[in-house]
Order: sequence, then C-alpha cells, then structure tokens
Amino acid sequence: MQTERRKRERDCWDESLSRWLESMARDHQLGGLVLAEEDGFLVASSVPRSRAEKIAVQAVTQGRSGVPSSEQPMDVRVMMLDRRPLFLCALGDDRLSRPSQDAVEDGIRRILA
Repeated sequence: MQTERRKRERDCWDESLSRWLESMARDHQLGGLVLAEEDGFLVASSVPRSRAEKIAVQAVTQGRSGVPSSEQPMDVRVMMLDRRPLFLCALGDDRLSRPSQDAVEDGIRRILA
C-alpha cells in the first residue's frame, strides 16, 4: 500500500506539489503559494493556474530586482534546487517566517527528489 501511494505521487509530482503548497498556505494562513522557475514559468501553485502564471512572472521579477510588485503584496524567496534557483512566492501581507519557509522548502525538495 505504501509503495503504491509513493509510485502514484512520483508519477504525478505536479499534483503532489500543488497539494503540498495548498496545505502549507492553509497552515500558515497565507493567500497562496506559487513556485516558479528562473524563466518565470510556473512549477506549481496553491492558487488557480490562470492567476498563478501571472504571479510566477511577477515573483521572478520581484525576486531578482528586490522591488515589490505594485499589483499584489507578496514575499518572494529564492531557493536552490540542484544548483538552479526556484522562486517561492507567498501571497498576502504576511511574510513566511524562516522555520515556515524551511518546512515548505523541505516538502518541495522531497517531492521533486
């Protein structure tokens, strides 16, 4: 049973990652979480895809420039995975605390391993 579940999760990593981000956003009372590649492409999100794709681009822009987005309050952190930057964006006025960010990143690393 455990092996079957792990295989199913491995086969649909994007769904697993989106569920993880949904859970973390809910647990940390955030407006949502978006994970983007360095080119601005959406990796996964806890918000609807149509909205998340635009946020992914904004997150990368804000993460690189340090200038906050005027469209929506967000906290952007850069995490490294296999020497490649990923941009983790927490939506809303609250920032992710360091322990919360570590928990979110640990889950992302586990799912993408």
